[in-house]
Amino acid sequence: QAELEKEKGLRNESEKKAQAAAEMVTLQVEGEQEKANRKLEEAAEANRKLVTQVQDAEAEVVLLRKQVAQAEAQANAEKESNDALRSEMQNQKEKWEQEAEQGDAIRRGHEEVLVSKRLQLDEVQTKLKTAEESNEELKRKLLANANQAEADREELEKMITKLQSQMDSSTNDALVKVGVEADMLRKQLGAEQLAKQEAEDKSQKLQNKVLSLQADLEVLRAERKELDNLVATLRSEQVEANRGSQREALSHKSNNNNHSISSPTPDSAKKETRSPAAHLFMAGSLSGTPGKVAKILLGSSERHRLATSDYLASLLEGTTEINRVGKGLMPQDMSEIAQYVQTHTKIERMFLSGNNLGIHGAQQLGGLLKDKTLKLLRLDLRHNNLGNEGCNILVDALCQNQTLTRIDLSANGISAAAASAIALAIGRSESLQRLDLRHNDLGDAGAATIASSIKGKCLLQHLDLSANSIGHKGADALAQALTNNKTLQVLDMRGNAISAAGIKALETAKEGSEVRDRQVLLPLANR
Repeated sequence: QAELEKEKGLRNESEKKAQAAAEMVTLQVEGEQEKANRKLEEAAEANRKLVTQVQDAEAEVVLLRKQVAQAEAQANAEKESNDALRSEMQNQKEKWEQEAEQGDAIRRGHEEVLVSKRLQLDEVQTKLKTAEESNEELKRKLLANANQAEADREELEKMITKLQSQMDSSTNDALVKVGVEADMLRKQLGAEQLAKQEAEDKSQKLQNKVLSLQADLEVLRAERKELDNLVATLRSEQVEANRGSQREALSHKSNNNNHSISSPTPDSAKKETRSPAAHLFMAGSLSGTPGKVAKILLGSSERHRLATSDYLASLLEGTTEINRVGKGLMPQDMSEIAQYVQTHTKIERMFLSGNNLGIHGAQQLGGLLKDKTLKLLRLDLRHNNLGNEGCNILVDALCQNQTLTRIDLSANGISAAAASAIALAIGRSESLQRLDLRHNDLGDAGAATIASSIKGKCLLQHLDLSANSIGHKGADALAQALTNNKTLQVLDMRGNAISAAGIKALETAKEGSEVRDRQVLLPLANR
């Protein structure tokens, strides 16, 4: 409304100026005519000159009328421009409101997931507590059975000794009866020993279950931390987007004031076609690289909901990350991602976990790792059903890569069959610093093979082998490798059924290490 009042005032002022100019011209004409009449009375010879002056005055009147018409046309053009700008601002406001509603919906969805994960965490903690109580009760029963068996054995030995002392004075029938009783006691003792063995087996199974629950608990805690970070990121992105909207409104208002004062030119009437991110960035409403502007406007979760082609198209120049976690990517999606990365060499991080990429995805990613023009630093491929074949393709490409510092192959069904290729990549890689292999099935054989690779010269600083069915043999091999390794800072062995002896060997290797502040993360239940 204020802008309309301003436009009306400008228009009235233009009309007053035009009327004043016309009146001035009229007065000038009348003055010239009176002067001409006086001069005609004074001298007839000046008549031709006065006629010429009157014609000049009439020409000036025509010129002034043209100027008035131009001023009216300019005022109309300014009014149309202001109307268009007001309509554009209204559309932008509606768009921002829609984006805010979408952000609220995404935040509510993540908060619901967070509540669900917290419930799962509480449930796992309850199960773990119940399992620990059951384990303690079983240990008490096992100890009581062992004590009872030991007492029965001592009582049996006493009875056998007593029977042997009475054998000389007993008859043959009594001897047979004693033998029968001895056999019955031996059977009873065997049954008690069998029950003791079954109790020990049940205790071992329960202990393994406790280890598995502890591993699941650690995973849920990590997921909960990731969700907390994601919710905090979304909230900060929403606050930043609201601030950007306010700055954009102020910028538009300032531009509108400047535009009303200056005369419009044909070039200023043209509208540029820009994305919202580019518009705000070029207007100076947001600072930083265009890639940062894309993150603020789109948000990580918003970008994840786009189709692969739309998502790639939404990335501005300067973006260094592709995040398609849990989007069920198809082979054609991986082809599009590979083509995009090959033509946008600034991509440094790719988060593709939970997509069931399989062999085809491994082949596409292997080609990217072999490309010397790319600058990939991190690759997250958890839960992608790569198997041993897919793993072999990737680690073979890793041998030729010179930039990747971190790769996550957790939960991909990798067994000891792929351990040789993994060990070769660890030894040959010129850049790899962190390798995550948790929740696979490497076993003792796979752990021993990988241990052989870290004995020699390698750059690896963090190795995660948690929850890999590794026992005391694999632990011993890794402990021996640690004594010779000079680079490894963290070795994660949680969630493995390692014996007390294996844990002691790892702890001894850690204490005798020359690497400062080395961490060896061990399963708590077996320490």
